[in-house]
Amino acid sequence: MTTKEILQSRRVLLVDDDQSIRVSLSYYFRHKVGCFTAIETAEQALHHLQDQVYDVVICDYRLPGMNGLDFFQELNRRSPWALKIMVTAFGNLDLALEAIRIGVSDFIMKPFQAVTVEKSIAGLIARREKEIAGILGRGRMSREAEEQRLEQMESLLRKVSHKLNNILQVLLGNVEIGLWEAEDERVRVRLENIFKGIGVAMGLSRQLTPGPRDLGDG
Repeated sequence: MTTKEILQSRRVLLVDDDQSIRVSLSYYFRHKVGCFTAIETAEQALHHLQDQVYDVVICDYRLPGMNGLDFFQELNRRSPWALKIMVTAFGNLDLALEAIRIGVSDFIMKPFQAVTVEKSIAGLIARREKEIAGILGRGRMSREAEEQRLEQMESLLRKVSHKLNNILQVLLGNVEIGLWEAEDERVRVRLENIFKGIGVAMGLSRQLTPGPRDLGDG
């Protein structure tokens, strides 16, 4: 999938108090993404997010009022699935570690070119989609493994049922011969009970192997 295909249906939000950055990125992305919105402050952005959803949110660290870290923490409560990119000219290790802790996926240092932002967005989205595809793929593999296990179980049950039926059939034949030859009434009664019991056992044996639908249900 090309960068254009990755971005064309995405919604991107930029929060930056630098007007030149807002204007230039808005112009650059106007035909590249499904929706690109640029807002000046974190407070305005949070108000805007009350009824809007974005795939990617880009935010400057230094803002008037609420800073980028606090904004992203609040964003986690509202749109935890949004990909987060932090823009800053004051990068340091403590800032980076805290940003990673709250779920920031990438950093862009000022000054930057618009193409750098584009590559960051496309890369994060591609990685997210790959992760989702991997999860779905593992789900399909698990289902296939379960179906294979059920097929093996069905095959084993059929074999057991077949062997058990053979044994019961032999026993039934011997008991039937005994009934023909028995002269003592008490022996005949006992053999008849055994005959009935074997018949019940054969019926239960036939139920040992449910059909494929029964194995798959539930």
